[in-house]
Amino acid sequence: MKYLLILVPIAFLLLLSGCDEDNPVATEENQPPEIQSITSNPSTSSTNRLPGGDTVRVIVVATYPDQDELSYTWSTDEGRFIGDANESTVQWEAPIHDTEGDYVIEVIVSDGTLTAEGEITIYVDKANPPAVTTAEITEITKTSARGGGEVTEEGGSSVTVRGVVWSTASNPTLDANDGYTIDGSGTGSFTSDITQLDPDTEYYVRAYA
Repeated sequence: MKYLLILVPIAFLLLLSGCDEDNPVATEENQPPEIQSITSNPSTSSTNRLPGGDTVRVIVVATYPDQDELSYTWSTDEGRFIGDANESTVQWEAPIHDTEGDYVIEVIVSDGTLTAEGEITIYVDKANPPAVTTAEITEITKTSARGGGEVTEEGGSSVTVRGVVWSTASNPTLDANDGYTIDGSGTGSFTSDITQLDPDTEYYVRAYA
């Protein structure tokens, strides 16, 4: 009796059956961060404005389905961030102007690949300047004198510096880089020593805060 032996390439058939280009192996898609809220403390509005020069805490709450670590990038056209501006909570100092303004603070939340963007508007009041009077000039010599003044009201924010400014031109100002002193902070009276004057020269002096 004769037998016919037929060899079938089973392994090859199995390999071909496992490769289906129409059904690739599924991979999990990366999900972008989601911003839930952006708030400020204190909160502001068009009728409840932050005093110019004051600070506010801005907080963003974001979630990420993939549970990776998030990074934060804050930006604004005016004012400044105090401390680290790459956290979920930042401290922002409002600018000081003679008119009220609405300032947009933006944040970008990133997972390293995908991002989400959001913004909040902070309503800032115009600057309320302190009230200050100039004291009489005494103890005048050829190159020095003694002056001072009194801060009677701080205005919209705390007085951080006070003193006198002088110049040979009328209405001396700090912006003009005239001579000046720094004599403490806050309200109350202060004394200023005016030095390095030119002999036989007329000066104008006034207090500032």
